[in-house]
Amino acid sequence: MVCRKHIKSIEAYKSKNMQKIILVLLIGSIFVQSCSDGTKEKKSETLVLNNNVDSLALLIDLTKYKPSSVIWTVKKMGIANDRVPGPTDYNLQALMTFDSSSINSIKSTYRFFSVSFNPKDTSKFKFSWLPQGYVFVEDTQDAITYEPKFFQSPFYSTGHFIINKNDILLSYYTQ
Repeated sequence: MVCRKHIKSIEAYKSKNMQKIILVLLIGSIFVQSCSDGTKEKKSETLVLNNNVDSLALLIDLTKYKPSSVIWTVKKMGIANDRVPGPTDYNLQALMTFDSSSINSIKSTYRFFSVSFNPKDTSKFKFSWLPQGYVFVEDTQDAITYEPKFFQSPFYSTGHFIINKNDILLSYYTQ
């Protein structure tokens, strides 16, 4: 007859071995995943353009200056489901058209808010989805890069915009 003391020690032994087996399997799967060559097939993301002003107003503050028309998109910057931990960041890109009086008010209000070390660089605002033939104002006061003080967002923390004729090209990032 097996005593109860021996039965408890056998059960404890089985439990410890099961924990070791689970730990070894977990470490092994992490090792195998980390040794992959990273040649996952990347899915091409479809670029979705939106022209709804009210939808954009849910992402950035348009209460003080509301555009007459917009074209905007949100792009993923990271690789979702990558083996590197961390969140995926997003980039909001927008082309907002304003009437002349609003643009003049924005220009006078923002005149002292230039934040760019290279104020005439419009390259980061030449979005791939802009209408064909879109013309940038180069080497003028209108090409200055501004911080979006009045287009603040609860979702995006870093951004800049330029004024291009009656348009504002905005680029905002999560961090």
